[in-house]
Amino acid sequence: MIKFKEFNTQPYDVHVTAFLKGESEKYPEDVFEYVDLKAIDRKLVILVYRQTNKSAYQLRSLFKEVAK
Repeated sequence: MIKFKEFNTQPYDVHVTAFLKGESEKYPEDVFEYVDLKAIDRKLVILVYRQTNKSAYQLRSLFKEVAK
């Protein structure tokens, strides 16, 4: 599932890292993948990330390896 999170303070890298770490602690059965970071203006960015169940993520990774 693709999700979005707004950050309106700098430095963004610290906030993004802390946010993803917090989400992974709240939902240990899921995997969080960075997708993109969109700058809206000088003070606002939107983090685009994917939240996937670990089992589905591992299965998808396995299928990718087999397809190679």
